[in-house]
Amino acid sequence: MHAPVMTDSSATPTRRAVGDGALRLWTLGLLVLVLLWYAPTLLHLVDVYENSTSSSHGYFAPLVTAFLLWQQRYRVAAQPVAPSWKGLVFLALCGLGWTLGDVVGAAIVGQAAVVGMVYGVIWAFLGDRVFRAMLGPLSFLLFTIPVASSFVPFLMDWTAHFVVVGLRLSGIPVWQEGTSFVIPTGRWSVIEWCSGVRYLSVSAFAGAVFAYVTFTSWKKRAVLVGVAIVLPLLANWLRAYTIVLVAHLSNNKYGVVVGHLTLGWIIFAVAVFVIFSVGARFRDPPWVFAAPAPGAVARPTRSRMALGSLLIAVAVLPWPLLVRHDFSISAPPPAADRFEAFLSGCETVGDTFPIKAKYETAAWRLERQVRCDGEEFAVLGAWYRQQVQGRELIADVNQRLFGDGWWVKPAHLVAQGMGTAPVDVAQQEFQMGQIRILTRRIYWVGGWTTTNEIVAKLLLGAAKVFGRGDDSAVVMWAQVTGPEDAEQAVRQLEQFGETRVSGLLRSFDDIRQGRP
Repeated sequence: MHAPVMTDSSATPTRRAVGDGALRLWTLGLLVLVLLWYAPTLLHLVDVYENSTSSSHGYFAPLVTAFLLWQQRYRVAAQPVAPSWKGLVFLALCGLGWTLGDVVGAAIVGQAAVVGMVYGVIWAFLGDRVFRAMLGPLSFLLFTIPVASSFVPFLMDWTAHFVVVGLRLSGIPVWQEGTSFVIPTGRWSVIEWCSGVRYLSVSAFAGAVFAYVTFTSWKKRAVLVGVAIVLPLLANWLRAYTIVLVAHLSNNKYGVVVGHLTLGWIIFAVAVFVIFSVGARFRDPPWVFAAPAPGAVARPTRSRMALGSLLIAVAVLPWPLLVRHDFSISAPPPAADRFEAFLSGCETVGDTFPIKAKYETAAWRLERQVRCDGEEFAVLGAWYRQQVQGRELIADVNQRLFGDGWWVKPAHLVAQGMGTAPVDVAQQEFQMGQIRILTRRIYWVGGWTTTNEIVAKLLLGAAKVFGRGDDSAVVMWAQVTGPEDAEQAVRQLEQFGETRVSGLLRSFDDIRQGRP
């Protein structure tokens, strides 16, 4: 007699169980359908790649993920497939996140949510163990999210502080204000191109890829990625310091133009070479995976796959349908005279604002120099209704721009009287030689005011949810003076804001509420 042989019924193939090839195609088909359903978000992501040098590596992240998954296909194939409710919940949360990002107009939130949906589909459809096996290669999809530009202000500050400290240690006197500083041979400002964000983003991505294919230890991978982040920062700070030092020692003959680009790329190439060379010395032996025997691993039946696909569709499809509801006020914008009534009694002396600002897609836009009560001011106002992506108040294209040569001081909050009660406004100063421009700025969103772009986005979402529409605006007013008239300019801007700008904000409220 022979003892009975115990078998795992879940691992035994049945007529209705699908093969590995069909399972891959089914999963790929689900991913393609989900991405097509959210195609507008992906198209906007591509547009970001095309217009941002710090995010262009995002094109390569899906290719790296696909290559690594193919390399590890036997490891993935050795895992049993069992659909996961946890993945389904995660997928639904990503859909909710995408909806919130769309409502508040935060494109990056929607983009991150769509990337999360790729994780969610795989996790929900194939299960915990398969998802865990694929998580390493899938992690490179995080590099498709264009977050690098969010770090630019911090990188500019750090670069400026490092250069100033280096110059002082070198015995060169420095006077610093924000990201601008003065040395005996000239003035310098750290702008976005000097922040090192391009070097940082490319180095972090390349370092992560190199660490994953070179090491099998997660500790070694983490160390190398950390070095790939820190070393380019140090290299960029050294580059900026060297450029300023060379320009100072040569009386601005060298290092002012060509040195910025040439030295930057040379130092970056050296930093990457050092990272890869040192990392290669500690290479781990690669993992080797063998293909599992046919029928040795549990596979779902077609009916379970169909049920899983249906549940994924329920978790993914409704969200874009929800945001098709128009939260904005349907009434057309009023005539320009309605907005410009706050300047009644003022004489127009020009049609430009001294600080370049776009806001070109606004439903109403005013850019004017006026003389009110004997004093000259510049005003820029932009009002939005029925905002959509590409036609919205808070957007990268609406960044305030400054020409070369301007000394830009950091903005700070000041209390501004607005008739009934004071509100915070952002005051900022720009200077070139003896020309001084003092500006004040405020955002108005659905009846609320703020000076912060992120808060303005959140207020926009709240206004939509609470039925206040999506009416939003920005108002900037400025005065061009000399250095000796600083205190007088502050008083005059305060008075202009209280007597004129407050009237414009009341007009925004009246228009939103439909009052004549």
